[in-house]
Amino acid sequence: MSFTSCLRFGTRRSTASTGALIGLLLAIFATPLCAQTLLADYPLLTDLKDATTNYGPMVLSGNPTAPAAPKNGVCLNGIYRFATGGQDAQTPVLTKWNTTDFQIDVEFRLAGMPKSTRGFPVIMAGNGWRWIGIYVAQNGTVGVKYNNSIHVWSRTIIKKDIWYSAVLQYEKGKTQLYLDGALIYSATLAKLNTSTNKNLTTNDFSNGLSFHGCIRHLRVWNDANLTGGLFVHAGSRCGNLRMAGPLPWPSAAKKIYRVGMTGGAPTSPAFLFLGTRFVKPIDLTQAGGTGCTWFVAPILTFGTVTDKAGAAGQVLAIPNLAGLRGWFQWANFNPKANKLGWTLSGYATMYIGK
Repeated sequence: MSFTSCLRFGTRRSTASTGALIGLLLAIFATPLCAQTLLADYPLLTDLKDATTNYGPMVLSGNPTAPAAPKNGVCLNGIYRFATGGQDAQTPVLTKWNTTDFQIDVEFRLAGMPKSTRGFPVIMAGNGWRWIGIYVAQNGTVGVKYNNSIHVWSRTIIKKDIWYSAVLQYEKGKTQLYLDGALIYSATLAKLNTSTNKNLTTNDFSNGLSFHGCIRHLRVWNDANLTGGLFVHAGSRCGNLRMAGPLPWPSAAKKIYRVGMTGGAPTSPAFLFLGTRFVKPIDLTQAGGTGCTWFVAPILTFGTVTDKAGAAGQVLAIPNLAGLRGWFQWANFNPKANKLGWTLSGYATMYIGK
């Protein structure tokens, strides 16, 4: 299951040795994982189901033709739901959503830029009353729309045909918008008028605008945890190789964390790459790794030992620097999986908080 988790980092550096990473990375102490509650998780890779099983599946609708079934995302044509040819993807009502303190995650890729000067939504909370959502302006600027008609904008401009990972956090007015792990907008907004519309949709039913592109990994959390860091699992993967974590080290007293892997070949080498993300991910499908995408330009590589269940763990020695960003991706040697001979997980972006 894909998920986002958050870390709260302490202010003291450890004096413990980090082996080959001495002088380069320092281990840190951390308080326990924050108490975010995952309400709904819609991977939208092969079906419309909520991976948490808390709620029913997303609903695809059209006039008259609904979007195609998920295939590494749900893709919509950008036509307003009630116009001829229009389409929509919508979650059920999320009854336990705490609309005063929450987080929305979504990955999206634009198939075309907005034709309207008002832009269009990527995802909007509320079909009857549009109380908050992620918006894209006509020139590609990313921002937030809230309370039915108010727009605020970042200075970040995106392009079409690239997958982006967005996180929108709201806690009693304080609002933060992240894109690919970077904080691109932060402000205190007015109290949200949520009414009873605790659902998500790809249409803005106030102005007849609709998202044009694909979405996947749509998640809703209670508790924004604004002072903690983000650990966002995203991206496509090949085979059943998944990134898990951050996981607490087996000895709780150490209070340090590791990033795990599930679904790899138990007896084959696995590697965790830490580095910077390419401007444009490399699709390795032509190399025989169907569905494999290489996201990370490695600057460090960790070898790992797998256990009998095929899960691998690695202690991550991370500099205790608020605002630091890093990208991680697993690779597992598995010649039986595909012609490439390797399987790749999705990537994870970590943003260290206060």
